[in-house]
Amino acid sequence: MADKLNASGNLPCKLVYKVTAKTNQEIADVVKEANYNDDCLGIVTWCHTFSPSKMWINGFVDLQKPYCHFATQYNREIPNEEIDMDFMNLNQAAHGDREHGFIGARMRLPRKVIAGYWQDKPVQDELAAWMRAAVGYAFSHKLRIVRFGDNMRDVAVTEGDKVETQIKLGWQVDYWPVGHLVETMDAVTEAEIDAQMAQYKDRYDFATDDLDTVRYQAKEEAAMRKILEREGAQAFINNFQDLYGMEQLPGLASQNMMADGIGYGGEGDWKVAAMTAIMKAMAEEDDLAAGEEIITSRNSVVDSLLDKAYDGKTSSATIIINSRSYEIHASPVESDEGIHGAVLFYVDVTEKVEAEQLRREFSANVSHELKTPLHSISGCAELMLSGIVKEEDKPRFLKQIYDEAQHMVSLIENIIKISRLDEEVDALPVDKVDLYEIAQTVIEQLGNKAASRGIVMDLSGTHVTIKGVKTLLYEMIYNLCDNAIKYNVDDGAISVSVKKTKDAAVVKVKDTGVGISEDQQERIFERFYRIDKSHSRASGGTGLGLSIVKHAAIWHNATIKVKSKLGKGTTFIVRFPLKLKK
Repeated sequence: MADKLNASGNLPCKLVYKVTAKTNQEIADVVKEANYNDDCLGIVTWCHTFSPSKMWINGFVDLQKPYCHFATQYNREIPNEEIDMDFMNLNQAAHGDREHGFIGARMRLPRKVIAGYWQDKPVQDELAAWMRAAVGYAFSHKLRIVRFGDNMRDVAVTEGDKVETQIKLGWQVDYWPVGHLVETMDAVTEAEIDAQMAQYKDRYDFATDDLDTVRYQAKEEAAMRKILEREGAQAFINNFQDLYGMEQLPGLASQNMMADGIGYGGEGDWKVAAMTAIMKAMAEEDDLAAGEEIITSRNSVVDSLLDKAYDGKTSSATIIINSRSYEIHASPVESDEGIHGAVLFYVDVTEKVEAEQLRREFSANVSHELKTPLHSISGCAELMLSGIVKEEDKPRFLKQIYDEAQHMVSLIENIIKISRLDEEVDALPVDKVDLYEIAQTVIEQLGNKAASRGIVMDLSGTHVTIKGVKTLLYEMIYNLCDNAIKYNVDDGAISVSVKKTKDAAVVKVKDTGVGISEDQQERIFERFYRIDKSHSRASGGTGLGLSIVKHAAIWHNATIKVKSKLGKGTTFIVRFPLKLKK
């Protein structure tokens, strides 16, 4: 289960199977190991069978890491007709989860309970969210914040009990006099300033000719980074009341450091600095920018949700931020004394929305593509039944009916292939597959089709074996070669090569055909997308061949590169990693 969850690509952290615990001691030992392993962010338990809950007490008493109770079962459906006692003994997740839930509640154990089938994406998304929270928890308990200057005079919001914060949250908040920062600034070299300026020039457009001012910011940043690195700190604060020996408040420097994941809080606000650093640690790559945008983004929809929440109403809506779709749920914060505020809960539903859009487009395209040959068949048949068609013309009409029927068969077969690839493919058999042999078979099967147009096909290279699904690899190479025939010129040529590099197997299919314009090359793998619809129609194309190629490549962790010029032909280059990561 752990390996398959890791392979799903939906989890930000790796799951590591440790033990199938059957005794008090085994549980206590694995909890101790988790507590003192810095690489362990938390514990996930799955009760695949009955698990007496008292044996978990000693372990849970000592647990210091985040804990997730994953209430699931391995099989989506219970095989009622084949069930036996062995199956009963090893697949009583419902019974084990009940015991596990009881002891967690009885011990008042902070935990996340996730219920649902483990292979469903919404369930995996919930597990991913808990993992991100665990990352934040781990980061929080190692967090150190440097305060350049103390709190602003008479300001309350940036004050706080730093001792209690360290006890409860793990944050270490330390004071550093601005004078010490100035001493470090004075030791910054011109070369260090030049290096920092180079980064500024890459990231920003300067709206001033006063580069000395910008260089001073670079000097401040270089000094602050030195102190943070030396002290092992991940966040800092300053305030504009304390600029002892400094010419400028480090505004640009602070902004640039935040862009690199360092937490910052203005006016002495060490709590904002800490939370900014934690949020950045919980986010990953592109998700980071999206998260920041969510927090700061306000529009009429958000304002409307807040207004309803302030009136004591719960509401929700969907908005788009930075090309991503979010469901926003707004709820009032209430007590006996009334409404104190509102909570906004953002859920990224981009994939869900895109999947629904793709489904609608796919359905519409299927409907259109099936109707076209059906109308042609129906029209020809109607004319023949009416007696209008002359006897000498009947073979032409019959051929059109046959051709359109064959096109429908091809279309339906490709739709079925695409649908199967969209479904769970874990059951597909993985074998050692010789790519050269597959290419050889494809060329033999397509030989007559190519020869009918005077197209010469040749194969070069060597035998290369990879681990993969033979049927998918065949479909991939077949469709690439079939396309090379369809979109080639009469008396053209197709060359197929199979080679091995240090870390990959490379399949190349090159033709002398019509070529693909640059603006169309990004779209050719879309379902039902055809460059020249009239040409594609005449050659029997369905617009699904390259989509099948793309799906097969994704499954094998392969990459596809297209090189093409109009009127000069197209080359597809597919690189397969020699080690399958599925």
